[in-house]
Amino acid sequence: MRLGGVTLMYTGAAFADGSAPLLDAVSGLSRDLGASLRIDEIDPDVFVEELACPSYSPVERIAAIGVRIEKAGGR
Repeated sequence: MRLGGVTLMYTGAAFADGSAPLLDAVSGLSRDLGASLRIDEIDPDVFVEELACPSYSPVERIAAIGVRIEKAGGR
């Protein structure tokens, strides 16, 4: 028997050059699993103070996001 499930995630996603590598990876994983994906941008610029850190120099913004991945159960 195969079981489905839901994964929920709340995190920050760094955007550089108009895209977020984390969201690209989650999208690819969901597609590979045949799972549905919903991404909600909760706050488009939540961690502004972090952008002053040198390690974030290529980052345009950090958004708070909610992710829901759902894989239907099967038999």
